[in-house]
Amino acid sequence: MSPSVDPRTGAELPAIASDTTEEALDALCDSATRSGVELARLGRHGRARMLEAMADALEQRRERIVETANRETALGAGRL
Repeated sequence: MSPSVDPRTGAELPAIASDTTEEALDALCDSATRSGVELARLGRHGRARMLEAMADALEQRRERIVETANRETALGAGRL
């Protein structure tokens, strides 16, 4: 896996992900397929509630997400 690099300094950033084995990828794909069936069962209102919960979770982590994205892109918090 290629390391992330701070575009401002060229310094390598700490890894936040790892390589995935073929077996693990197969398991993830199987899980995603099952999830698609479950999402369909939720109906549009259930999916809307799920998306709202995801948006809330992202909002709670906003500072950390912007911090990480800024380190990786050097775009600045205002653009992110």
